[in-house]
Amino acid sequence: MLSRRRFNQFALASASAAALSPVLAQNASPITLWGPPVAPTALLSLAAQDEALQEVYPGISAKTWATPDQLRAGLANGEMPLVMVPSYVAANFRNQGRDVGLLNIMTFGLLYVIGKDDSVNSLEDLIGKTLVMPFKQDMPDLVLQTLLAKAGIDQDQVTIQYTSTPPEALMLFLSGKADVALLPEPAVSMAQIKAKGLGMDVQRRLNIQELWGSYMETKARIPQAGLMVTREFYETQQPFLQALHQPLQRALNLCDENPQLAAERTADILKAPVPVMAASIPQANLTITHASEISEEILEFFDVLYQLNPKILGGKAADSDLIWSMPA
Repeated sequence: MLSRRRFNQFALASASAAALSPVLAQNASPITLWGPPVAPTALLSLAAQDEALQEVYPGISAKTWATPDQLRAGLANGEMPLVMVPSYVAANFRNQGRDVGLLNIMTFGLLYVIGKDDSVNSLEDLIGKTLVMPFKQDMPDLVLQTLLAKAGIDQDQVTIQYTSTPPEALMLFLSGKADVALLPEPAVSMAQIKAKGLGMDVQRRLNIQELWGSYMETKARIPQAGLMVTREFYETQQPFLQALHQPLQRALNLCDENPQLAAERTADILKAPVPVMAASIPQANLTITHASEISEEILEFFDVLYQLNPKILGGKAADSDLIWSMPA
């Protein structure tokens, strides 16, 4: 016998399927939602598991890309026409001549400075410290450079060690070779859980998103990552893009209301332990916000990055042509 809740879920899926059934024939092969192995990709995985969406688009799945080279190849060969990327990557690809657009923002920032004691409570407290972080001259680094400059701190006053990946930075920090680390989620949650097993207490000392809002006199958030789409997919799959928004919203609701369950349903695809994902999801500032609704905020953020490193956007500033409307 169906419970009332199960019946309502089934009814919702059936109603959605009935409303969207004419588009089923347009999709001969299953659609794949691609994202990096970070917390916001949980939203793609949960959306792909959504009963209503599966009813209309059987076999839809979510997968992760691991390296920029894999992302570039997937875009070039058509394997990844719809993919979550760091938001500036969409601008970079477009400025390199690829016909892509940014559809939405799925996280308003994943960056934190962590430490083993309470000696760091402000940017000024970083002076004289050794900080380890991944991705030199990439977005996290440029954000930190901007904040230090706004705070009147010469970057030479902080000893910064760079690594190629967050796990490398995490291990250097835990091994005692740095006082603090600037890491994204879920590396921050991983650091805290690993540290506990080693008898250490690691805490978030600085919330980069809040500092950004304070020093830049804007909202306490960073439009860090979102869905990028190719022109061909955008023009040929309008019904799918229309259908995708509600499953993504339901995925966001689940992450907000029950991060443990969301972690259990998505840990495999993200190749992260369930406890790490359960701790990470509430700290990941997840959102489903149409890029067209905050286009000015996105472009202003890109302009800050461009002023420090033009190469990050492909050698020229981004413009409004990058921002595409999610089909209504």
